[in-house]
Amino acid sequence: MPPRGQHGHQGLRGTRRRRTPSSRRSGASGARGSLPVATVVDSQPGVLTTAYVDGVPGQDLIGDAVAAAVLFTLGRMLTELQSVPPDFLPAHDGTGVLVHHDFGPNNAVLDQGGTTVLLLADWEWCTLGDRLTDLSWCEFIVRMHHTDQVGALPALWDGTPPGRPGSFVSRRSSRGCSGTA
Repeated sequence: MPPRGQHGHQGLRGTRRRRTPSSRRSGASGARGSLPVATVVDSQPGVLTTAYVDGVPGQDLIGDAVAAAVLFTLGRMLTELQSVPPDFLPAHDGTGVLVHHDFGPNNAVLDQGGTTVLLLADWEWCTLGDRLTDLSWCEFIVRMHHTDQVGALPALWDGTPPGRPGSFVSRRSSRGCSGTA
């Protein structure tokens, strides 16, 4: 991360979904006020400059002793994300929830204890969709990149609203999908 007082830059070249700087801006700015999104400082063709956020990347914290706290906090953040009315998106037809599409510790900056999300980054894939998409993706990130922390996954599910199935595997089964996660 840049030193305090500097800005972060993200290039937009090579994105597969042909998102533009304005679509990235609209996804993040549409959620502003209810979610911890970056403040856009400048926007040039191919580069979006945001204000620096002082915190610890979720990927770093997940490997520490605070993995369960981080995952619980991400579950709570996901609940907040899905409660944002997505009517700022151009294709909003009243169905679906706001989906980040790359939700997980890889795009979160948290406080040192892992109990507060200070920034949810990388909004270029945001769209409307199924509420299980981001939960499943976060679980996938942990299972693939933090195999030693898979035991902390129940904290992620505990952070989401009551009444949801306990894991992606049981959700897949209820939807008639086969295989293992």
